[in-house]
Amino acid sequence: MSLKKYVLWLIIILVLPIISKAAVGNTSSLTGEVKLYFFYENNCEECDKEKNWLEEYTSTHGRINVNYYNKNDNEELFNNVKKSLKIKKETLPLTIIGSNYIKGFDENKIIEILNAYQNKDYCNLVEKLENNEAIDNCLKENKNIYQEKTNNKTLIIVGISILSLIILGSSGYYLYKRRKNNEIIDK
Repeated sequence: MSLKKYVLWLIIILVLPIISKAAVGNTSSLTGEVKLYFFYENNCEECDKEKNWLEEYTSTHGRINVNYYNKNDNEELFNNVKKSLKIKKETLPLTIIGSNYIKGFDENKIIEILNAYQNKDYCNLVEKLENNEAIDNCLKENKNIYQEKTNNKTLIIVGISILSLIILGSSGYYLYKRRKNNEIIDK
């Protein structure tokens, strides 16, 4: 088998599983409803920015159900959420998706977590707290959902690194063989 065929088959064997796994785990629009809980306070500039962004984002993207909670009107729920998630320092806005939270306004992080929860059955921490239900399994289940998304990114990076090494190694080998052949011809 020639070097070119060998390299081509090696690339196909290594890259195909990576591409297929990434394609399955990375779609851009949300098709399953994801519930987002947004805790805010009046006269909070960051809260207003996120609230405006959420309204705009949810109007153009899939099925996202946003529940808005004024912290002062929902003090008990807010404190239960903080306690359950072990949030020590109070920061607003506070956004909860499943059992993942974002302190302050970070649109990239919100989108990343929303995408991780798409088309997944997940435990809704705030809803469970509102209904006085147990949340122990909720924290474990949702950590796995978000971790799975992170693992996909790692897999892609590792795959690209391996592919780069193969290409560089093959190129070096090809140049070495070519130089060696030229030396034989010159003699």
